[in-house]
Amino acid sequence: MDISKTVSLIFMLLVFATLIQFLVNRLKAILGAKVMEYLPADVLAAFLGILFALMFGIDVFKYFGLSTSIPYVGCLISGLIISAGAPAIHELITSIREQRKALESNKEAN
Repeated sequence: MDISKTVSLIFMLLVFATLIQFLVNRLKAILGAKVMEYLPADVLAAFLGILFALMFGIDVFKYFGLSTSIPYVGCLISGLIISAGAPAIHELITSIREQRKALESNKEAN
């Protein structure tokens, strides 16, 4: 197995997970709390992940030389993988923001 292919796949999944998280945050702000009561963020992320995987033909299994007998199953699963990474990206961004605020507070205090 080619390591550069694996790194490329991981990077692509991270980019798409970041994009999905960004879109979910924006849609939550646009749709408001009332709509989000009926449309959980996880469901929205899964929908967007699957949509993007289908639109861009992202199939994790093809990267490893595997194929399915049922069309689009690889894209559906890849979309779910992308959407599962979105909360982790959100937590990472939140952590970075908190660390930056703490550093700024320490600078101002000194």
